[in-house]
Amino acid sequence: GALVLMHDSTVDRTTNGTGAVHDLTLRQIRDLDAGTKFHPRYRRERVPLFEEALRLCRGRVHIYVDHKEAPTAEVLRAIRAQKMEGSVVVYAGTEALREWKRLAPEIPVMPSLPTEYRVEGGVQRFLASHPADVLDGHLLQWNADLLRQAAAAGVPVYVDIMGPTDREEGYTRALELGVQGI
Repeated sequence: GALVLMHDSTVDRTTNGTGAVHDLTLRQIRDLDAGTKFHPRYRRERVPLFEEALRLCRGRVHIYVDHKEAPTAEVLRAIRAQKMEGSVVVYAGTEALREWKRLAPEIPVMPSLPTEYRVEGGVQRFLASHPADVLDGHLLQWNADLLRQAAAAGVPVYVDIMGPTDREEGYTRALELGVQGI
């Protein structure tokens, strides 16, 4: 029943454990080493609770919540308990984002722009039928025309640059395109 930060559905890649997050107890997850796989100096780093991350970031930075398996109402309750409603943007699939907008219309949501909408007029068509306060996608999926469409619709674009573009040239390209978040 606890909310933990874990990108994957299993703990295998990022910790010294194995198994699906939803099959492990909080004690099992908190006993894992979440740092050694990255560098020995991070040995004994623990998997953080969502509320710990929110508390640490409150008043300092905004949070990109990549919402996956946890019940929406519980994630929302944690955000509200830390008074972070104005400091988060929620990323999820379009159906999950509809639930977010139903429960918390004030919290901005960020879907990825699907491939079929990456054409002339596509951004406006997507926005007409999907909740989106911000649009997401990998840097390589965005071009000046799509950014123009998003700007005309008043929707900022945040790009991922992980992978081959995660270097100075990728950041420079993102800045040159005029994205609002990286």
